[in-house]
Amino acid sequence: MKMALAVLGDPIAHSLSPVMHEAAFAHLEMDAGYLPLRVEKENLPEALEGLKALNFTGVNVTIPHKVAVMELLDEVDERARKIGAVNTIRQEGGRLYGTNTDGEGWYRSLVQDYGKEPRGEDVLLIGAGGAARAAAHTLREKGCGRLVIANRTPEKAALLAEETNAEVMTLEEAASSLDQFQLLVQSTAAGMSPGIDVRPIDTTGLHPGIFVSDMIYNPWKTALLQDAEKAGCRFQNGLGMFVHQGAAAFEFWFGRTAPAEIMENAVKNALRT
Repeated sequence: MKMALAVLGDPIAHSLSPVMHEAAFAHLEMDAGYLPLRVEKENLPEALEGLKALNFTGVNVTIPHKVAVMELLDEVDERARKIGAVNTIRQEGGRLYGTNTDGEGWYRSLVQDYGKEPRGEDVLLIGAGGAARAAAHTLREKGCGRLVIANRTPEKAALLAEETNAEVMTLEEAASSLDQFQLLVQSTAAGMSPGIDVRPIDTTGLHPGIFVSDMIYNPWKTALLQDAEKAGCRFQNGLGMFVHQGAAAFEFWFGRTAPAEIMENAVKNALRT
């Protein structure tokens, strides 16, 4: 019997998750399929019941359902509870189990491109939304040093800082303090298409000793990353995070190693077309 998986969201037509996971299934010769399913907010409870009735193996969850879905599941793991969102669900025996692979996916990508784990290093995190929450909690789990959060809304930064034993700076303070950090993590929508000229902070203070991780991958190189390149910084975009969160979801569903390189190549090919 063919295993059925999906991604739930609204909108959903733009999602590259089907391309990525179908490539993994084909490579491993798995009898499985992956569908993009548009689900409006008010229909989310019925959609989850439908997944159980149709015996779906699992689903990914994207905007705008990551928070709302939590109260509809039978069990949510500690990682997802800390982050406050679920992006991956496994179905077993009519019960739905939720986790969040965003933080782990981003961290795997960071270590791959940075060449090491940032244990004990000082990190500036820009943003305080869902992606920032995933990164902040993961950084704390993995043993980063000083963690500073800068956000357009200081109140949201303060709440996340309290949860993760971090400090808070304004965006202006952060921009003038870049020489204090070894790692800059950008988790907001600043620089995303169509606003490709937007920068989350003033980049004048960028220096070669700071690694810049921008979670955006469309455009491929944001204005922030262009400035980082000019300043002699090493950097990464968000493609690796997308691929590795998908790989971690695959492992949550099937209990086996995901073919991350195959998945990454499939996404790159889709972005080129």
